[in-house]
Amino acid sequence: QYAFNQQKALVGQLEGIECAPGEFFDEDGNDLSTVPGACGVSFDTPPDPYQHIYIANFVWSPIYGKFSIFSKKIYHFDLFLTAGVGYYDTERDGYIGFNAGLGGKIFLNDWLAFRADLRNLTIKEGAPFNNVVNNRVISAGFSVFLPLKNKREK
Repeated sequence: QYAFNQQKALVGQLEGIECAPGEFFDEDGNDLSTVPGACGVSFDTPPDPYQHIYIANFVWSPIYGKFSIFSKKIYHFDLFLTAGVGYYDTERDGYIGFNAGLGGKIFLNDWLAFRADLRNLTIKEGAPFNNVVNNRVISAGFSVFLPLKNKREK
């Protein structure tokens, strides 16, 4: 079963504000600040990979619903859109940029959800590049909601 509710105002469906730090690694698990070049390829001007990002986003969930696996347990889900600004730290400099994306959450219980999303990071790089860069990031992780025990009224 899927639900889409057009009758609520945008603010009524605003899920929250997300703040997330991030650190980037290569496929061997090395921090990108220690990697001299991409895949052993040398460049006249080497790439300037992200080392850390700090983002603040608005998250909007217009589509939500629930599903069952083998009729044992009912799981709730949200599909969301997200957009915001961030600080992108590279080896050469730091940049302010924008990001937008979409994703989904599956709530495993009252305080834990699995989430996956796809985002586009848009940054205007400085010298020696001076171009607008669009990078796509696929991420997966868990959301933890505090307090862990929900106090419900009877």
